[in-house]
Amino acid sequence: MAAKRSGFMLAEVLVGCVIICAMLAIAFHGSFSRSWSTVEHEFEQCFLSARFQSSLTGHPFEVCTENNAIYVNRVKIALPPNWENYWSPRIEVRAHAITGGTLAFFNTQTKARKRLVFQVGGGTYVWR
Repeated sequence: MAAKRSGFMLAEVLVGCVIICAMLAIAFHGSFSRSWSTVEHEFEQCFLSARFQSSLTGHPFEVCTENNAIYVNRVKIALPPNWENYWSPRIEVRAHAITGGTLAFFNTQTKARKRLVFQVGGGTYVWR
């Protein structure tokens, strides 16, 4: 005698969820682009984390740009679409001092420019 089941089995529900999630991922892929506010926020988090680690260990770390990304202590922060770096000195950051310098970026479509300026000494930076 076969028992009648009511409802769905767990495996069926999981398969349905996977299909729905895959469809949503395909539908929204590419609609969320990176913005400068995201880059600035990620940079601030990475910079503060690396600065704290540097103060504990006494080892300096570097901030530089390569291949359309900013690197803070070897952590990659991707630039927004159509943005490239055009001036990228290596900024050495120690526990209580920074070598001054400017990382410069430009947009290949709009020709807009953005700079990340590090001030000598106290360890501050500003986005311009």
